[in-house]
Amino acid sequence: MKIPELMAQLGENREEVLQQAVQCETVDELLQLAEGNSIKLTEQEADELLRILHPQLGELSDSELDGVTGGSDKEEGEKKSGHFPVLL
Repeated sequence: MKIPELMAQLGENREEVLQQAVQCETVDELLQLAEGNSIKLTEQEADELLRILHPQLGELSDSELDGVTGGSDKEEGEKKSGHFPVLL
């Protein structure tokens, strides 16, 4: 199902249903919400929608965590540049 089709099914309760959808943490919860609002949604569509609502960010490596928290991979004796890495 495409997003415009889904939005059309939401009707006048669009904002309320979207707020409830954001609160859903599982496919089953999203399917129950859809069913309760007379929205036709397959399990695969619910899974895709859940991924859109809650994008998973990748985990940071140890060196990325050090960079974010102000740590450094450099040995204690090395001079620090004072520059911070840019994460894209």
